[in-house]
Amino acid sequence: MVDAMIITLDEAQNLPFCLASLLGWTEQIFVIDCGSTDGTQEIARAMGAQVIEHSWEGYARQKNWGLTNLPFGSPWTLLIDADELITTRLRDQIVAVTARPPEQVPENGFFLNRLTYFLDHPIRHCGYFPSWNLRLLKRGRGRYEDRAVHEHIIIDDPVGYLSEPMVHNDRRGLEQYFAKHNRYSTLEAQSIIKEWSSGAADSVNVPADTRRRRWLKRHVLPHIPLPHWWRFVYMYILRAGILDGRAGLEFCKFISTYDYLLALKLRPLLREARRQARRKSRDAAASHPHVAGRNDGPGCPWADDPRFAKLHCPGARVLITGGSGFIGTNLVDFYLGGGAQVLNLDHSEPRNPRHQAVFQKLDLRDADATARAIREFRPDLFFHLAARTDLDEKQDLGGYSSNITAVHNVLRALEGVNSLRRIVLTSTQLVCELGYVPRNELDYNAHTAYGQSKVATERLIYLWRGAPCPWTMVRPTSIWGPWFGQPYRPFFRAVSKGRFFQPRGVNPLRSFGFVGNCVYQYAALTQAPQEKISGRMFYMSDYQPLHIRQWADAIREELGAPAVREVPAPLLRAVAKVGDLVQQLGMRAPLTSFRLRNMSSDAVVDTQPMRDAVGELPYSLRDGVKITVDWLRSIGELPGGGADAGAPVMAYRSLVDG
Repeated sequence: MVDAMIITLDEAQNLPFCLASLLGWTEQIFVIDCGSTDGTQEIARAMGAQVIEHSWEGYARQKNWGLTNLPFGSPWTLLIDADELITTRLRDQIVAVTARPPEQVPENGFFLNRLTYFLDHPIRHCGYFPSWNLRLLKRGRGRYEDRAVHEHIIIDDPVGYLSEPMVHNDRRGLEQYFAKHNRYSTLEAQSIIKEWSSGAADSVNVPADTRRRRWLKRHVLPHIPLPHWWRFVYMYILRAGILDGRAGLEFCKFISTYDYLLALKLRPLLREARRQARRKSRDAAASHPHVAGRNDGPGCPWADDPRFAKLHCPGARVLITGGSGFIGTNLVDFYLGGGAQVLNLDHSEPRNPRHQAVFQKLDLRDADATARAIREFRPDLFFHLAARTDLDEKQDLGGYSSNITAVHNVLRALEGVNSLRRIVLTSTQLVCELGYVPRNELDYNAHTAYGQSKVATERLIYLWRGAPCPWTMVRPTSIWGPWFGQPYRPFFRAVSKGRFFQPRGVNPLRSFGFVGNCVYQYAALTQAPQEKISGRMFYMSDYQPLHIRQWADAIREELGAPAVREVPAPLLRAVAKVGDLVQQLGMRAPLTSFRLRNMSSDAVVDTQPMRDAVGELPYSLRDGVKITVDWLRSIGELPGGGADAGAPVMAYRSLVDG
């Protein structure tokens, strides 16, 4: 009642043992050979197997070809490798199942438990036993996933398990083992990059431990130091490989070497995939309808929103420093759409290619060039947004000279520009540690070098005595929306894939701001009564703070995405500690203690002064989520848009960077 299928290439040393374990109780044995030269085909025929020659297509595709094209006659198919054999006890279990009429067996397939031998000793620990592989299936019910190596059968439930072990023992020696691991590590690295780029999820029929291993290899292995050492500790200590004696020790060292090879090959492939992802994202952004498809205005909803009409300044001269950044791009869009004359001074090229005509490349640390550009343009409205905003510098404020020196130069350049009506200068909420409630505007508690650089710029502004018109300072909180980048763009993608994990029992309340509301606040501050805004600081945020879970659920509902999953907080703390070590070694980590602390902390700011100055905001949370999701779809980063829906999805880093 069972037919067997084996794929081979130069398996003369293993095949006789495999075939001997199948003789007498299987109906047909098919050997698919792809050009053996060591006598494999002759051995197979002499032992009664049917040999079919077929050119190599890859492990999964070769097997799928056999499942589709071989003339199976039995209701059950056994899939076995040439270096495996069926023990007599396992044979009895298989015969007991397959002797029954197929319609009386509810399972569509059965997992077999593989026992690996190394140096002629069984490996019963090391995390390698039990090792479940779906190998027995009803004819026509299963198919291998399209994967270059370590492929698994995909089959509909229900499935069962047969407890007696199947032996895996490659008799060709260590040289073949090393050659195979070198080949497999190359193929698996390529598979991981392919899956990472496409965002493909493993089938639910793949065993849970396999899904966990694959997740770790995609998202952790390329980023941790000494991956082979961690694998060895896990196998030899945590999974009791020490109990397998000398063979267990050598086996753990051998398998950990595989992880070393895999990580070594993954890193350059991952760098190249990320470069291609950025290139695709730029190309998609250059062609999506918010950029190239319109000639009557810029590509943002607030350009045409009637609620913004009162804030338009047709003919006004608007100068924006940092207009190539995320918020700056949206602000440039708004003023261009309202008919203003706009100039963007920035050292980086515009994110929106249509802004190239209003862009002037400039390093604001050059005092003379900054003064010349501002005075020649003679702006009516001035917005300073340019800054280095990352948190990479840990101690040296010199790394943020583009913040401190630039503000000093800008303030000096603005003195005497008599055309100016309003000036809005941008700081950050990180002049105080998240969760700290300042007693007044001059009460600082910065805990990062970036925040300290912004404290220095705020002090320069408060000491400024040469302002030619009323000035206002804003501290944006966590702003998100079209044209954004880290950290909230990956957050949207993570939620869309069901890969956002929240610490169980932790749901902090945070002040977030949708960029459409942020643009409204910037523009409205230039038209607010002078006595309400002159010389004052305002937090820039949506007025209603959000629980992070509330925001994630709004995104999930808009996308129809899987439910947000919760994980134990201690597990995330342990992962964060590993991330701290990785970061100390100069590499990026997906989660650190700093990010986890931000992720778990309340951070609510006082928005009442802003509300009093500019009034109610136009967009709700759901409005902002819908606009942002539509934008991500339009550039191909979420399914359902008109651009390339297969654009790569970056690995999820962290929800909050501050």
